[in-house]
Amino acid sequence: MRELNKAVIAFHADDPEVAASQPVAGGMWGCGAFNGDPQFKSLIQLIACAVTNRSIKFFTFGDEVFAAQLKEVHANLISQRVTVCKIHTSFYFY
Repeated sequence: MRELNKAVIAFHADDPEVAASQPVAGGMWGCGAFNGDPQFKSLIQLIACAVTNRSIKFFTFGDEVFAAQLKEVHANLISQRVTVCKIHTSFYFY
């Protein structure tokens, strides 16, 4: 929950035009030396973008397999009309 709150605050833009025109630069936060889970970290960023009405450019640093998986997950979430509320209540963020 703490990471989700930090992302929402960081991605927030006071100006709706800025939010609509300037994507967030995201990536595999804490997934190197700290061994974070790339799938979980990307989901946090996708949720924060949805909440703040921002798009994202997600940098996988050459991990083509993960990049393809993330595109597939994102497409599935959109096609199945999964809401932030559904994602949030499906995972234990606390």
